[in-house]
Amino acid sequence: MRKYFPHLLSFFVGYVSLSQEILWVRIFGFANHSLPQAFGVVVVCYLVGIAVGAEVGKRFCRGDRNLWRVSGYVMLVSLAVDAACFYSLGLPTMLDPAVAVCTVPVFMVLVAGGKAVLFPIAHHLGTVAEKGQVGKSMSKVYLCNILGSTMGPLVTGLFLLSFLSTQQCILLLLGFSSLTSYFCFSRANSEKPGSSELAAAPIARRTLRSKFEAAVSLCLGVAAFLGIVAFKDRLYYMLGDQPGPTKVIETKNGVVSLYGEVSGRAHSDDVVMGGNVYDGRTNLDLQRNSNLIDRAVILPAVQPHPRRVLIIGLSIGTWLTLIETFPGIEAIDVIEINEGYLKAIKYYPEQEHALHDPRVHVFIDDGNRWLTSHAGTQYDLVVMNTSWYWRNFTSNLLSREFLTEVSRHMNPGAVLTYNSTGAPDVLKTASVVFKFARRRKSFVLASDHDFTSDLRSRESFNRIMSLKLGDDRLFPEHTDKLLQGYLDEHLVTPEEEEGNAGRPLEVITQDNMLTEFKYGHPLVAPIIRHFYRKLEDYVVGLGKPRGPLDLELMLPTRKEGGYEPLVLVPNREGGGVVIIINYADATHIRLGYFQTGLIHRFTNPIEVDYSKLHVLSVDVAAILPPYTEKAAYPGWTDSEIEASRQEIKLTWDGKVVFSYRLDFGDRADWYRPVVGSNQVVQGVSSLVFTGKVVGQKREPLTPPAR
Repeated sequence: MRKYFPHLLSFFVGYVSLSQEILWVRIFGFANHSLPQAFGVVVVCYLVGIAVGAEVGKRFCRGDRNLWRVSGYVMLVSLAVDAACFYSLGLPTMLDPAVAVCTVPVFMVLVAGGKAVLFPIAHHLGTVAEKGQVGKSMSKVYLCNILGSTMGPLVTGLFLLSFLSTQQCILLLLGFSSLTSYFCFSRANSEKPGSSELAAAPIARRTLRSKFEAAVSLCLGVAAFLGIVAFKDRLYYMLGDQPGPTKVIETKNGVVSLYGEVSGRAHSDDVVMGGNVYDGRTNLDLQRNSNLIDRAVILPAVQPHPRRVLIIGLSIGTWLTLIETFPGIEAIDVIEINEGYLKAIKYYPEQEHALHDPRVHVFIDDGNRWLTSHAGTQYDLVVMNTSWYWRNFTSNLLSREFLTEVSRHMNPGAVLTYNSTGAPDVLKTASVVFKFARRRKSFVLASDHDFTSDLRSRESFNRIMSLKLGDDRLFPEHTDKLLQGYLDEHLVTPEEEEGNAGRPLEVITQDNMLTEFKYGHPLVAPIIRHFYRKLEDYVVGLGKPRGPLDLELMLPTRKEGGYEPLVLVPNREGGGVVIIINYADATHIRLGYFQTGLIHRFTNPIEVDYSKLHVLSVDVAAILPPYTEKAAYPGWTDSEIEASRQEIKLTWDGKVVFSYRLDFGDRADWYRPVVGSNQVVQGVSSLVFTGKVVGQKREPLTPPAR
């Protein structure tokens, strides 16, 4: 039996190592907003760690050391490194994205390398046990390592994560590591010592030391297993893009974070994050419309008689709640891949009530797989509130192949609507599969017929105006102009989309995955920009303080109803303030702001001429370089300094259109403003300003007029 001990060591090393790799993919992917490149980074780090660890392990095999004792110490050191690396993820310094992305790969190399040291040692011990039959022993040890490496993702990824959080799985693996070291120390005590060890210590002292080593390993293992009960999910409370969620719900299929009161009250406006990416809000108020739910309620205008509805992607259930109000619906099938959303919905009574509707049938499955296995089902309306185009696996839902599969499940006259989230190639792909495709705001509408006449008809207006959620109308009295504005939203054609993109549009397929890689978000470039901003902030801070930011703007045409960012002021915690422009109609705009954790506010409609140059002055306390030193405010009184620290003021063409006071906190935590782009505060606007910034300058910081 003893000759199989090296094989057991190889098995447990493979199991622990690959289990931790699965957890690193989950953690690193979460920290990097579910970008597809995150998986590749983890694999590269693990391969580097394995190579380095194997080189170190080779050196231990030289000489006449007791390799079982060496293995025990290696496993203990590896356990300490693992604990230190995973514990470091919860430190406040990890809130800085540059620090996190630069240090976490180093952690992964260390964690992988620690276990890899044991691989050549296990081979050496196996060769000795097989009495020099190198080929035979190597094949057995390698087979056991592959079996353990296979069991790691299967047991940890598919089974343990169904019952334990990531943090609990980490503690469980630390416990396995300590038990492996206990096994190695116990085996070392029964081995004949090498000549150097024999000369170094008497037998009694060696025996006592072996027992002490085994006891330490066993105690560490017990402590790790007890920690599984004491510590559950603090990890994702710290790693989130917006730290401090109210609730974190974790399943093997992903992590759902809730930001807000989560109090069970009706008509809440909490933020829902899936995999650390904005996934929607719980708002059901069409007048507030903070989550652009007008995209859902206009659907009875493009499909007047939807009897059977398919929803792919439940999320928090807000869209399901609204769709249930449509007249004539007989059945709603909902496909959701992450059962964590079903747990999250329990905190919101209006959304949970929708799940109990007898017409609703929820299936926890992959959308593509479910459709393929239900070839006979047909629908009149298909709704996919798909996530951001740059997330991993999103092209599976945006691809030509999947849209073709969806079209097979659509009755004549049926309509498909799904989220493009700003990717112009999405509309191009829809136009290849369907005869008629248009984009309204961020949502693509596709069908086998032109539905625009239904959208603009009086019957559609009356039908939507009569919708009720419980006893309350979705559109109360005196909101007819609001609804009419939603119905009059401009529908973008594929030709207009290509013109706006400024490049030939391409068809998304499951092979090219171009939304994820070719036109997706890079992993390294944001970090470079982050360091550049910090350097520039430091240099600017040494000079003369500057004041409000003035922008000369040419507004885009044919953007009625759209929302775009003008100025973003990011902060160190990953959030920030974004100044937004809303193209209300052909002659009016609205300006507004959104601060992380608060609802956004807008100005009253401002009359504009889209063909002329306009000047916007942004005076936000967070972008003023002086922080707390009074010397930075020459000529200011104490009261004027205090008033300016929390002030936000927007001036359009020389006229103040918005003035408000907010608590921005410590302004030393804010970075310089970014013009025309929103890459931080998700879910409040498109990603870029599609007009033209003709000029920009910062005014001198001067005292207010007295």
